[in-house]
Amino acid sequence: IIAAGLIVATFYGLVGLAISSLTSRRAFAAGGYLAFLAITTVMGGVLTSGLNETHFRLLAVAVSPIRAGQGLFPKYSDPGNISPVVWGSTVVEVCVVAVIVLAVRYGRDEG
Repeated sequence: IIAAGLIVATFYGLVGLAISSLTSRRAFAAGGYLAFLAITTVMGGVLTSGLNETHFRLLAVAVSPIRAGQGLFPKYSDPGNISPVVWGSTVVEVCVVAVIVLAVRYGRDEG
């Protein structure tokens, strides 16, 4: 249970920090964060339904940490037969991109 919580908290924390580091205005950062999560979820759902291909569900990055956390429990089953390892790798990829954004944003010398 703790590992699943850490997966979800780390994902949403890193994504939130990365998006908020791109602007100094809180309203734009909050809007960008919500837009990022909502737009990718809608895109994943539309492409999955329209093309009848289950792997487009991986575009719904808001669901990825939840599915990866659920995969840690023994009776996990995914309707599209996507492995929890794949969901976990999606979480890791988004977190790595978030860390790179933070490193580029705050790694510059400002002096």
